[in-house]
Formats: sequence, C-alpha cells, structure tokens
Amino acid sequence: MSFQAASLECDGLLFAYSRKSRPAVSLVNSISFPQGRTALLGPNGAGKSTLLSIIAGGLTPQRGVVRAGGVVMHRQTQISQVAWLPQAPTVDRSLTSREYCAYQAWLKGTPSGSALEAADKALALVGLSEQSRALTHRLSVGTRARLCLAGTLATGAKYLLLDEPMAALDPAQRRNFLKLIRDLAEERAIIVSTHDVLDLDQGFDHVVVLRGGRCVFGGSVESFLAGSEHAQRISATEAYVRLLAEDDA
Repeated sequence: MSFQAASLECDGLLFAYSRKSRPAVSLVNSISFPQGRTALLGPNGAGKSTLLSIIAGGLTPQRGVVRAGGVVMHRQTQISQVAWLPQAPTVDRSLTSREYCAYQAWLKGTPSGSALEAADKALALVGLSEQSRALTHRLSVGTRARLCLAGTLATGAKYLLLDEPMAALDPAQRRNFLKLIRDLAEERAIIVSTHDVLDLDQGFDHVVVLRGGRCVFGGSVESFLAGSEHAQRISATEAYVRLLAEDDA
C-alpha cells in the first residue's frame, strides 16, 4: 500500500551544543522539505548534520519545532517516521545483508517476526535480493551504499535523511544511486546532504542551502539555477558560489 509523505517544515529552530558556543543551527524563518528529493547544501560546519539530527529526533532544539503536514512532530513520532543514515554508518561485519536490514527495522520498533520480511522488501527495492546472504564486509563500496539505504527503507519511514551518502562513490555508482532515490522519492520525502552540486538538476527537485547555521536559500532546483539576466540558466556550481558570495557581502 503506497502513501504520500507530507512536507516537513523546520520552523524557527535554534540549537547550540553549549551555552557559550555559537548556534550550530539558527533558522529565523521556516524552511520546507517537500515530498521528493531535496539537496541540502552548505560548506563544512554549515549545520547540515546537526539539522538532520534534529529532524530525526536525535537532538532537541532549544527553540522551534519540526512539523509534518502542519502538525508538530514530537520525538516519538520523529523516531518512528524518520530514518537517518549518517555519513559513516556502522555496519556489523558479521551480519549478512538481510540480517543488517532486519536489525535496522527492529531498532525502529518492527516486531522481530516481521523484521525479516521488511528486510526482504527493502533489499528488493534497491536490487540486492541476490546479495541477501552475503556478509556485509564482502560487499563493494557501491553495493554497501545501497545496503545502507535498504536499511533505512526497512524501517518503513516516510522521511529519509541521507548524510553524504555518495561521498565514496565513483561517477557510475553516483548515477545509479541517484536513479534509485529518484524512484524511491515517488512516495517519500528524501533529504540528501551533499557537497557536490554537479548532479543537482538531474538528481533533485528542491534545494536548501545552509551557511553558518542559517538558511540562505530554499526553493526549487529551477529557481536555484536561474541567472539574474533574462532568467538564463547557470551552472549549479556557479549558482552555489554566487549564492555564498552574496551572503558574504
């Protein structure tokens, strides 16, 4: 049975790791993550990972709320509906692909009797059914990236947060991974934190750019790539550099 993921909204979030530290996230206004694929961009230290952790319920902001479809998400709801794949996920080398996915489902509250079924469905979605009995440490880098994505899918979450999932992939693997999340995003809201803007207009629908914990852009890929003269399209790299330069001014 398919479902549609309502838009996520982060409204006025403020989070600092200590009283004396500069806020890692400081969102004055609301930013939205609609259903589909959103690229979360920003330089190192921009607050991307912190924001994803807040959305997933891993961190509690000092101010502000996260909403889904206009309804405030409390921590238990975030934990059940949001799956967060960190940049360097821990994968137990002794587990098979199927066991890894089943374990991820179980951690999210899936009964142990249903976790293996959820794992099988998730592995099928990413094209790894034939690798279900393979030990995780024997998988290639690209295959392991798909396995980690399958682990998030096995949870049944509507919202998938992927932190730098393509960092170690070669161009062919990146292309395959982007195609995979395009298919998955038909029924989910997927946020992908990344530094790479080269595949922006082919791999994503929306863009959010953070800088120093602030949101400096939020909108469609088309509006992000629109130039200032005669609305001509500019390269993703040029658009990104120009935006950060304007923020410095």
